[in-house]
Amino acid sequence: MYILILLSYLLPSSVALSAQIPIGTTNYVSNIENARINARKIFNTIHSAKRQWGSSVQHNGMSFIPAMAPEGTLFYHGDPNPEHVKGLDWLAFEIKHAEMFAEPRPPRRPGNPGEGYLAEESLENHRELVRKRMLLGDPFDDLPDPSTWLPGYLHTYRANRPLKLLYLDGMSAANCDRGTYDSQNYILMENKTTFHQEFKIAYSLCDMGRDWGVDGFVRMEIGFEIVYCEFQNGLDLLSSYQRPSKGDPRDLQTSSIFETVRETAQRYQGIDSGRLVLDYTHMVSAYFYPVNLTNPVPGNNDPRLLFADMAQLAPIKSDLGSQYTEPQTSQTTDWQGQVVDMVTARYSDRLKFLATGPDHEDFLGILNNLLNMYVDYNGTTTRTSSIEKCTQHFLLPVTARTIQDKYIYAAVSTVMARICTSLFHIRDILIDELESSLEAKPSNTPEQLLQELNAWLDWPDWKFCGKCENNEVCYIAMFPFGTVEDHFFPRCKNQSEIRSPRLPGLPEANKSYWYSGWGPGKP
Repeated sequence: MYILILLSYLLPSSVALSAQIPIGTTNYVSNIENARINARKIFNTIHSAKRQWGSSVQHNGMSFIPAMAPEGTLFYHGDPNPEHVKGLDWLAFEIKHAEMFAEPRPPRRPGNPGEGYLAEESLENHRELVRKRMLLGDPFDDLPDPSTWLPGYLHTYRANRPLKLLYLDGMSAANCDRGTYDSQNYILMENKTTFHQEFKIAYSLCDMGRDWGVDGFVRMEIGFEIVYCEFQNGLDLLSSYQRPSKGDPRDLQTSSIFETVRETAQRYQGIDSGRLVLDYTHMVSAYFYPVNLTNPVPGNNDPRLLFADMAQLAPIKSDLGSQYTEPQTSQTTDWQGQVVDMVTARYSDRLKFLATGPDHEDFLGILNNLLNMYVDYNGTTTRTSSIEKCTQHFLLPVTARTIQDKYIYAAVSTVMARICTSLFHIRDILIDELESSLEAKPSNTPEQLLQELNAWLDWPDWKFCGKCENNEVCYIAMFPFGTVEDHFFPRCKNQSEIRSPRLPGLPEANKSYWYSGWGPGKP
């Protein structure tokens, strides 16, 4: 039902539906060959969409997905004032995320009550102070006495109609130099802004979105947020509760950072579908185009757009805009739930275990459990036909209606062909080994081939810690928190182990993953 609501809301009401208009009008047009080249990245993009974990592991998003938040969806917002916000501001999907910005703050330059973030300069300073307090754990020495700080307010809003949104994948709200802002800076803003200009890019996004009829932009940091362009259009304020003053004895809580991480971890596997619906059939991704995605840091494979020619990027923005302003197909495919999740549910745990090198009989037994459904032991299937059936099996429910569907179909087919071909090849090796002399030396080839397959797939779920103790959380770097070690080696951590990294220029700055100097032009 939500998919139908989404499409009816996205489509212009004044025009009739027609077939998808082919996208791209220059030499840098999208094409199916690039979808095949970037197959695993497209697969992982879909699997990680609106999921905190995968979007933290592979944080440089390169894709844009039309989205809708249904009428009645609840959102949260931290603000210096109790009144209904006017103009542009941020919404959070989780309570603790919003409470970060309802923290007590120093007195600031007076503004008009209830205007929230319209006073851009003073508000930006306020948010920066809040973020520094969160990162450091204590206020700066040069700030006013904490006893004079003013309490903030936690707002609860409810959507009074379906909200028309654009989802930016990856950790697209991470205001740092690792490339998390690339898709906004270089594609949407046409290289007019840089990181650390959070307000400038927010206002620019909304100026652009106004032409497309977009209410806001869904992004992710330590939690999902919406840059919402006009709070008085589409949102009802349900409550506005003052937060405790700093040092209030009634406000004994555990570490604010730890509780924020704990609440965010509840979204590792995704925002509930009922709160945010993504339209993958009209997804536009840099992976569909012949774009230079080279990262300037040696050994870093995270995609960047630093070397992409603006002529390469212009068709991406143009094609994205057409998804909102031109007639589109009325049907859509849930590529995440209907296809990609089915693949990872069947293969992920088994591939991870097989890479550890179990006994070869166990290895063959697990492979047979995965592959036997594609083999007719009467001899009517060939190895080639079995691989083809394996490749196409999870694609059988879908129909490619748009050019984007065709690209996604090609990408998933490429991933499945790699999986199925590799597994049938390893199976043949193990069968030959089993049928040979018992004195024959076991081959290491199966483990090596499986490890090569897994390295190519690069599924984010394989970095997950698993079940943690009740007083712990599986912790990975999520902007603005986390160290280099937290990103590359996430593990279960308790409250005492989750500490705030330091900001640039302060002691121990090198421990922060987000400010570790990996940006262009830095060591």
